[in-house]
Amino acid sequence: LTLITAVAMKDELRPSSKHAVHLSEKGSIKVRLISGDNLETAKYFARQAKIISKQDLAHIDDVCMTA
Repeated sequence: LTLITAVAMKDELRPSSKHAVHLSEKGSIKVRLISGDNLETAKYFARQAKIISKQDLAHIDDVCMTA
């Protein structure tokens, strides 16, 4: 078999997502991301939306889970 091409797609976070997360947390609402994606993909988007920080990832068992 010969691979002729490979295609990758990347969904972008909506520009208003970071602001919505910020406003929610400012209003004492805990924001959580629930995704059907791979755990690494979910962590990536959670970091992009500022739901979790780089420091949170040091305690990954307390922050992210799979089911």
